[in-house]
Amino acid sequence: MSGGEKSFASASEQRVARAAAEAAPHAAELLASHLAANHELLPILYLDALGVWYLQAWRDRDADPDQFTQAGAVAAVLDAEFKKDAKLENAIAVGFVEMFTYLPEHDRAAAATLPPALRAEYTKMAAWRPS
Repeated sequence: MSGGEKSFASASEQRVARAAAEAAPHAAELLASHLAANHELLPILYLDALGVWYLQAWRDRDADPDQFTQAGAVAAVLDAEFKKDAKLENAIAVGFVEMFTYLPEHDRAAAATLPPALRAEYTKMAAWRPS
């Protein structure tokens, strides 16, 4: 960004986006496409794209185990960063984890393959009911 423009993404969100992109070539492609389309990092949208990719990699895991391994590496990055600050935690929860709660039953098993902190967040979100 130049001049007095302020980035929508926090420094920690930008750092995690870079770390995810470094963890897997497809995550880097997703980030490049995201930045080209949006001209800046919009964390929840990028994290959602990572979640959609993770789900597709899970669906294709038998045919393309390397893709699922790469998606798992990205999920591990997000898992390691999940509780580091409140804004980052919210972005990962809403952008990446929450989509798993809306999946049809046959795809929900993908959530069981998430790393521990993300899986715990999924469990909490899936159990939530309005009061």
